[in-house]
Amino acid sequence: MVEENNREEIEKIEKSTPDEINISTQEEGTEIEKNNISEGEEPNSEKKRIGFFKGIWSIIRIFFNGKILSIDFIIKHCITFSTIIIVVLFYISNRYINQINAAEIKKTEKKITETRYRALEMSSRLKKVQCTDSIIKYIDKYDLDLEFPTQPPYIIEEDGKK
Repeated sequence: MVEENNREEIEKIEKSTPDEINISTQEEGTEIEKNNISEGEEPNSEKKRIGFFKGIWSIIRIFFNGKILSIDFIIKHCITFSTIIIVVLFYISNRYINQINAAEIKKTEKKITETRYRALEMSSRLKKVQCTDSIIKYIDKYDLDLEFPTQPPYIIEEDGKK
């Protein structure tokens, strides 16, 4: 009797299309999930946790078995390795460019401060010359009998006080 039921199920599976098989298995899976949810368990979180630890364990096992340097492993992860290499090269080049730009900024700031100092010095010289010229022009304009002193002024001290 059991064999007949199995034969009937096998014949149904052979006659059915792949889409019907997927639908039937999905329906059975939903019933199982419904039963698990009714029991108060989270079906996906436990599976994810177990899958995560299996993944880590398989990576550790591959590393210690020495398969990490095998040709198959490298070919399988070629895109990942190339992406990591490109990101590292981009990071290094970006840092190098930023260091060059920082050095140029420092040089430019130094030139700016030197130029400002020279401009301030020249403007003070110019003001001194302009002041002297304007005084001479004023004296000549009004025909005053003033002359620039050739000797510095003297300080007269009384009783040791200035």
